[in-house]
Amino acid sequence: MQVKTFVFNEIRENTYVLWDDSHECIFVDAGCHSVREQERLAAFIDQQKLKPVGVYSTHGHFDHVMGSAFVCRRYNIKNYAHPDDFGHIEHAVEHARHFGCEVETLPAPHIIGSEIKFGNTVLQVLLTPGHSRGSVSFYAAGDGILFSGDTLFAGSVGRTDFEDSDYNKLVDSLRMLMTLPNETQVLAGHGYATDIGSERTTNPFLQ
Repeated sequence: MQVKTFVFNEIRENTYVLWDDSHECIFVDAGCHSVREQERLAAFIDQQKLKPVGVYSTHGHFDHVMGSAFVCRRYNIKNYAHPDDFGHIEHAVEHARHFGCEVETLPAPHIIGSEIKFGNTVLQVLLTPGHSRGSVSFYAAGDGILFSGDTLFAGSVGRTDFEDSDYNKLVDSLRMLMTLPNETQVLAGHGYATDIGSERTTNPFLQ
């Protein structure tokens, strides 16, 4: 599996494109906002001759889904999320306006399953609530990569001061992620890549 990282929108959210030898691909957390960002993403898909088959959200906060309408429309694909975060997606337009952003109305989300399959690749969907009620992470065991959304960052963890956040659930989610192999690469919703071993030993929130 190959991964391309884009940093999009005013909140500097990480959008990932995942693909393999089949040339099928998925988007993780489509955050492209401006026309220029949309064009950058589309140009990459064209250059690599990829076939998008779905967009998957680690959670429904607006900065992670504001590009979902664009990719769903352009590639005729569906967007998937945990049902506990459907409310965030349905109200993304008004939530974004609180931060001075205009977001296109998003298509109705579909329920994410326990696995994501595209081409020859399978990702496990891990339930990692805390930052939001429906937060999930995607684990590619064969490639040793975890897409942690806003649950775990390099040197930090997800915020729990939102209405549906839960600090105790976040702690439980982090404990579960710490059972993954040390060498597991962590690609988070914001910031730089890290690995489980580094976070286990140096992340001040995990000590």
